[in-house]
Amino acid sequence: AAASAPGAARLSALHYELEAFAAAAAPSPAQMSALDATLAVLQGVANQLWPSARALLFGSQAAGLALPGSDLDIVVLGVLQDCDSP
Repeated sequence: AAASAPGAARLSALHYELEAFAAAAAPSPAQMSALDATLAVLQGVANQLWPSARALLFGSQAAGLALPGSDLDIVVLGVLQDCDSP
């Protein structure tokens, strides 16, 4: 009954278009490896400057909602506890 409802064929076509877009926009394994490597390098640099620092990814990349060309939202926590206070 639902398949014969008016507009069902258009909804099905939209579903397939969205599915194809999601597959095309998903990061490749190489891109995910590059992201992991970038975060590891940033974490290493942060730890050289501030031993207890943590570099965390947030935003669309962390949520799995990033599109091709999206930026990286990264915060470095734990910096103040390693800084000398006046």
